[in-house]
Amino acid sequence: MKFWQLVTICYPIRSSLEQLLEEPEWAVFLKWLKDFNQHVRSQNRAILDAVLPEQLVVSAMTLCRYRFCIRNGILILCHEESGEPIATVEVYLRYGAEAIDEVLEKGSFKVPSASK
Repeated sequence: MKFWQLVTICYPIRSSLEQLLEEPEWAVFLKWLKDFNQHVRSQNRAILDAVLPEQLVVSAMTLCRYRFCIRNGILILCHEESGEPIATVEVYLRYGAEAIDEVLEKGSFKVPSASK
């Protein structure tokens, strides 16, 4: 996952993300987060497109409270209580950051069909 994707996905839980990044091993990312708007204004691709450590991403995705569903091969946000919602971390592990970003931005993501 790229840094800009993490910030976008975790926007609703920014304070929780900041707490996670207070861990000494993630300190550089906390600084990046605090300066995020400046990095966007200057289009600092080295930081915005930096690929993050998997352990950090999984920890952050675990904090997210989005719930997803797959309906007719399309991943969407679940708003009702019926069915079996899929946690953000599971969507990330199955389909990657792009899937989450696309659902949040465009409303859906076509999941790859299982090959036989």
